Amino acid sequence: MQEKDFRTRRITYMAMLVAISFVLKSLLGYEQADWAIRFYDVPLFITGIMFGPVYGLLAGLMTDTLHILWPLNFATMYNLMTLSSMSWGLAGGLFFHGKKHLSKQFLAGVVIVVSLFSFTVISIQLYGPQRYFFFGLSPIPGMFMRFGVLLITLPLRIYLIRTLFDRVIAPNHVYQFMLEDQTNHS
Repeated sequence: MQEKDFRTRRITYMAMLVAISFVLKSLLGYEQADWAIRFYDVPLFITGIMFGPVYGLLAGLMTDTLHILWPLNFATMYNLMTLSSMSWGLAGGLFFHGKKHLSKQFLAGVVIVVSLFSFTVISIQLYGPQRYFFFGLSPIPGMFMRFGVLLITLPLRIYLIRTLFDRVIAPNHVYQFMLEDQTNHS
């Protein structure tokens, strides 16, 4: 009975984090043609920390699926931007799953690397050959603005992840139960 209750809690927490990520991506972000300010990646990173890399990947995929199904979105299928969403959950799970404390420097390094990966993947999607060859538009002005937004939002992402982990996740009894459950099964 206790294992069934644990699965139900896990599904509930994952669903809440995916829903928060979807709302942050689809409704509460600020978007222009070439750049956007969104923090949907923070709940995805937290999902990876809490449930591991596989569930982090799935959370990123579910968030993008909901975003694609959202009627006010112009995306009609999965693209390279889905890899960006999935990479946030994967990174949180690979590097921080099962940890009781997060090192500030290591967290900053991982967030910087994943941010640069996401920046590159989204840039390839936005500024691929179709934009330059078909429309004759240069990607340079948009790239500078996107990089500036990245530099501004990067410290905020690190601060949000660190604060949420220290104040919400680490003291949470569900997270402590998951850590104890992993040590009992291994």
